[in-house]
Amino acid sequence: MIVIATLIATSGSTYRKPGARMAIYPDGTLVGMLSGGCLEQDLVAHSQQVFESRSPRIVTYDTQADRDLEWGFGLGCNGVVTILLELIDRTTFPELYDFVTTGHLDQALTIATIVQSNDPEIPIGTILTHTHQTLHSKAPPALESQILNPPKSKIQNPKFEVFLETLPAIPHLTIFGSGRDVIPLVQFAKVLGWQTTIVDCRAHPETPQRFPHADRILPTRRDILDQTLHHESISIAIVMTHNYFDDAAILDYLLPRSLQYIGLLGARQRSIDLINALSPSTKAGAQQLHYPIGLDLGAQTPEEIALAIVAEIQTVLRQRTALFLKQPCPTLIPETSPC
Repeated sequence: MIVIATLIATSGSTYRKPGARMAIYPDGTLVGMLSGGCLEQDLVAHSQQVFESRSPRIVTYDTQADRDLEWGFGLGCNGVVTILLELIDRTTFPELYDFVTTGHLDQALTIATIVQSNDPEIPIGTILTHTHQTLHSKAPPALESQILNPPKSKIQNPKFEVFLETLPAIPHLTIFGSGRDVIPLVQFAKVLGWQTTIVDCRAHPETPQRFPHADRILPTRRDILDQTLHHESISIAIVMTHNYFDDAAILDYLLPRSLQYIGLLGARQRSIDLINALSPSTKAGAQQLHYPIGLDLGAQTPEEIALAIVAEIQTVLRQRTALFLKQPCPTLIPETSPC
């Protein structure tokens, strides 16, 4: 069993936003962070009471100037954070347990948590987790229906308040290519907790040894690409084989599909030549293609190029602008803006 610390409300300037989570084990081991490291040890102390009582509790930290001195944290954040501590095990809510302890999430997960309640039959704590395949619930059927049809960011009732969020599945990156510049790309993806699949059109026998961090390696050839990828669900793809004809065959396979992200490594003119050589029907999908690939970070080495690519993918997935945070930041999702 573990205690999950969930940030359920904030005001003012805070390190993290509502929905951030941290796992606390009985021995005090932590996975994740809710602050810059200032509140965590105090939360460990509170968690011990949750382990003993098996009852959730809510803790509020007021780090505004006057209250900050009382707490003695010296944060200088000038904000208020409210954190729910609750006991979770794999039997009751397996998907939530596995996500918090491993960071892996194969499919989108909806989590409903009671954060205030005057109803003894609906206690504070997580009451429902839902994927497109499974439902684990402690909620009354009427409340289940209200939560799931359709999901909302917040549900309020005179008797209780529900904090509701949907976590997306972890990104699954498919890389077409197995050159040396793919190695740091896989390493960055691993650090971020992404899954990676390498599609090796040259089927090098040493490829598995070169990429120990990759989740899957698919040897193939461009003439059998359809057969190799027939059962694959590709949402994020990078084309970097350094072979013109392999790249052309891969683009011909990918562009008719609607992907979250597809990037092409190579010089701008080379990419334009590849696109112009495609059939008219395939070329119509080129508007979703990112080329030259990556953010403009001044990258030169394979490691720097990998960083620029991963940063661009993160920007697209989170629908952000990649501006300096000190600049005014118009964003596609105002409620997640750091401004």
